[in-house]
Amino acid sequence: MINFEQIAHDLAIAKLFGSNLSSEEMLEQYATYKQEFLNIQEEKAKATPLPKVEVMKSPF
Repeated sequence: MINFEQIAHDLAIAKLFGSNLSSEEMLEQYATYKQEFLNIQEEKAKATPLPKVEVMKSPF
């Protein structure tokens, strides 16, 4: 399973694809994009309620 960190990395790279930034600018922008995507994903995870689970008695 892909974790939030990997998804944020992939999205940041995709957003930078084809840019004409210098290496330093690209690293700064990458860090900014990655953190923004991580923040969005964390907020969505907090807002999504967990499914209700029923515990069953053991049949043994």
